[in-house]
Amino acid sequence: MQSIKNIKCHNHNQKLKLTFDWPPGILEVRVNEKLYTLQEYKKNGGYVTKKIQGITTYAIFPIKEGEILLEFGDSITHLEKTIISYEIKETGIGKYTNHIITLSANYPVPPKIICYYRNSHSLVDNSQQTLYYLYEEIPTARPLIRVVRTTQNEKLHLFIHEEMRDLYGIVQAEERGNRACKNG
Repeated sequence: MQSIKNIKCHNHNQKLKLTFDWPPGILEVRVNEKLYTLQEYKKNGGYVTKKIQGITTYAIFPIKEGEILLEFGDSITHLEKTIISYEIKETGIGKYTNHIITLSANYPVPPKIICYYRNSHSLVDNSQQTLYYLYEEIPTARPLIRVVRTTQNEKLHLFIHEEMRDLYGIVQAEERGNRACKNG
């Protein structure tokens, strides 16, 4: 009996596709709690499932004659990072500047994930700055727009709260990416 081997995960449209070496003589496998047949695997070119935000481990076990063969299984861990896109436009009003921040994300983002600070220096040093948090959730249905007023010479710097950087990424609106798959 051959084990499940060479598991790989791929972004497939808006879904996730797992491919692996299907053991000979096996007609179905269990992927986490779902049964999946060889016929479905061939039809779809792999195991296709919806993406789940965060870290998910997919355990795959062959089934022979109704028995799950645990010792021949394998797993893969997939990180579906939440990507927050932002754009900052500045408008001046006398000695003040309004920073119009537009945020959107591929998954809802709870409050206090995004931080910002104001800085009048060209060097970025967030250890010496007062941090501010966005206390609103960023929904996926529509962008969140916030205005932050600063003095005319201050710049606004957005970033992800330090403890959440593994699960969230922030990019300027024209950039995309930040996906990762790890064998586990």
